[in-house]
Amino acid sequence: MLTRRNFTAALAVGAALIATPVLAQDTLIALSLCGAVLCSMSARAAEPVFRLELNKLEANADACRVYFVIRNGGDQVVPSFKPDLVFFDRKGVIASRLVVEGGPLPPAKTRVKLFDVKDLVCADVGSVLLNDLGGCALPSGGTCLAATETASRAGVDFTK
Repeated sequence: MLTRRNFTAALAVGAALIATPVLAQDTLIALSLCGAVLCSMSARAAEPVFRLELNKLEANADACRVYFVIRNGGDQVVPSFKPDLVFFDRKGVIASRLVVEGGPLPPAKTRVKLFDVKDLVCADVGSVLLNDLGGCALPSGGTCLAATETASRAGVDFTK
């Protein structure tokens, strides 16, 4: 993330290079590299980052209720955020698949969403895979799946 401290440090490096008796060409190359670093830091700061946490699995009649904590770390609303989830049993066999709508996600906001997965016994879930993320597009053209980190507090692995 481009911060005032990072920018000041880059300017100080540039100033030191200019003040040092080096070849003009070397100084120009070094300043170009500093500029490239600042540009990449700025681009990363604008890119949204999502966190999708599997927080809890809870038995609910003939379903397993799945609680997610979803964080939009970006500065733009995300109208649609559709996790494609695959549930595996403790032997690694696919037990269920579910695509849900987690959006809209306001900027810089954390939300809790819950979904019922019919005919899934929570105690039998061994892991959950974030197979894909649909309905979500980044301004840079990158994928929301790549910009999403997964975590679990539910006692089962949650990966992508």
